[in-house]
Parts: sequence; C-alpha cells; structure tokens
Amino acid sequence: MRRRIWIGVCGAVVLTGTLGLGGVSGSSSGADAVGKVMDAFHDAASRADFDAYFGLMHEDGMFLGTDASERWTKQAFMDYARPFMVEQGKGWTYTPRNRHVSMSGDVAWFDELIENEKYGTLRGQGVLRRVDGAWKIAQYSYSFTVPNDKAAGVVELILAEDGDEGGDP
Repeated sequence: MRRRIWIGVCGAVVLTGTLGLGGVSGSSSGADAVGKVMDAFHDAASRADFDAYFGLMHEDGMFLGTDASERWTKQAFMDYARPFMVEQGKGWTYTPRNRHVSMSGDVAWFDELIENEKYGTLRGQGVLRRVDGAWKIAQYSYSFTVPNDKAAGVVELILAEDGDEGGDP
C-alpha cells in the first residue's frame, strides 16, 4: 500500500512538473536570467539611467508605487521619472536581497525584499514576460513592510490623514 502511494505521488510530481502545472520554481538558469534583469533594473534606477531602466520594461508595462494613487503605465511612469532622471540626474536606490523567482513558460513572477536609505525595508514584487527571448518587466510594485503588531497604528495614521473615521467594513 505504501509503495503504491509513493509511486502515485512521484508520478504526480513528474506529471505536473512536465506540464508546468506545479513546481513553479522554474529552472535555475531561467530564475538567474530574471534575477539579472531585476538587478539591472535596480542598478539603472540608482544610476539615473533612464534609457536602460525603461528599456527593461515591457511596452505594456505597469508600475505600482507605494501610494494608492501610483498606478502608472510605462509611458506615464516615463513622463513622471524623466524630470528626475534625465533633467536632474537623480535616481533612486533600492538594494535587493532575498529574492524568490517562480516561472511557467514565458512568464516569471517574483518577490524580493529591497532596502532603501529613506524607507528602510520594502517588498518588491512583479511579473516578467519573455518576448523574443528577452525578459521584460510587465509589472513591478513596491509595498511597505509593516510588522503586524504595528499595523493598527499605521492604519490609524493613514485614516487620520484621509479624514476618515474608519470603523468596521
């Protein structure tokens, strides 16, 4: 009985891995390629290299910032960033650490902890698509990492700023 269960489990793992339905971690070379794209993305931002930074984004790319209003198409984000990066030569530095990449075919998704001098530790997460053999960032998002025991206080500050009394949903 145990042997039959073990064979069944092994068969399911092989089948789902072959079909791309499970084990979404992807090959290490694919994950390495995605990691290199994200490292280049962060590096270009830090150096205020506008062309390199936006060259890594998919044409239909989306950037989501930490503020609820920050949902930018690639073009809108370029328009926002151009005065900083091109005219003022100012970039932004987020140093990635602890990245996790998962893949299925020509799509990869990841999350990473990133460090910033002003904001501390944030979480970056996103999706990349492989187009003509090159990985392009289809979506990238930053979020603040708020310890659970501090969340109520942070929400209270946000609600006070918005003038909302809060309450139960």
